[in-house]
Amino acid sequence: CSGVADATAGTLCVCNIRHWFVSTTGNNANSGTSAASPFRTITKALSVATSGNTVLVRPGTYDAAGGETFPLHPAAGVILVGDEPNRGNAAGSPTRIGGTINPGAGATVAGFLIGSAGDGILANSAGLTIRNNTFTGNGGFAIEATNAGNHLILLNAFVNNVGEGILYRLGAGGGKGENNTFTGNTFGIEFDGPGADFGGGPVGSVGNNVFSCNTQADMWIVATVAVTASSNKWDHAPPSTNAADVRAGVDFFTQAGANVTGNASSINSGATVAPAPICP
Repeated sequence: CSGVADATAGTLCVCNIRHWFVSTTGNNANSGTSAASPFRTITKALSVATSGNTVLVRPGTYDAAGGETFPLHPAAGVILVGDEPNRGNAAGSPTRIGGTINPGAGATVAGFLIGSAGDGILANSAGLTIRNNTFTGNGGFAIEATNAGNHLILLNAFVNNVGEGILYRLGAGGGKGENNTFTGNTFGIEFDGPGADFGGGPVGSVGNNVFSCNTQADMWIVATVAVTASSNKWDHAPPSTNAADVRAGVDFFTQAGANVTGNASSINSGATVAPAPICP
């Protein structure tokens, strides 16, 4: 494994550890290479995980009080996985990360209940996969995408975050979002620049996102961008558009003076009414 030839008969050398294990009952002095010998912190596992490795996290709370150092930084190509079937939010047994995550290019974050005093995930590296998570109680944005795009944002719940569910800044276009739920956030999604395909666009998103009862608007467009968001569920069908004020029940808000292109046909196509809660 060290690169030095070893001709000793019967020697078994395992060079490529593919999985690392984390549990609140673990210890950072453990090997971390099996479920029977897990690390205590995600921070420790990420310090040894390299591209192609998977970090498997058992239910529990992972925060600064438990020894985590934030922001967590999954290296490029690392797969960080908690409880995907329950979006990290199993009744009585959540898999909770209480701080910000800043993944490297091509990394995956899946199966966590994410709540930070600031942003939940800083999507500042290209090609992230963010799936099957529950974002709630984040003091900033649940996901903030800046200067890097082509993210896959799939099957997440964005619920009751202080800021936006997703904020796309300049340089964060491409990728797709589908089968997500946005409710009770300040805005569901804010586009300060081009963002992902949320239905019917060039990347092939199926849509099926639910936008309902976000306190100021479901989508807020503040720049000249083309938005694709067909086949989604809204407070109204077709979605309401408002350029004068923001409030709960506004599906599609365009800031006064913005020159938005590509919205009407793609937003209205396949639109249906969201399940409860909805806002008038």
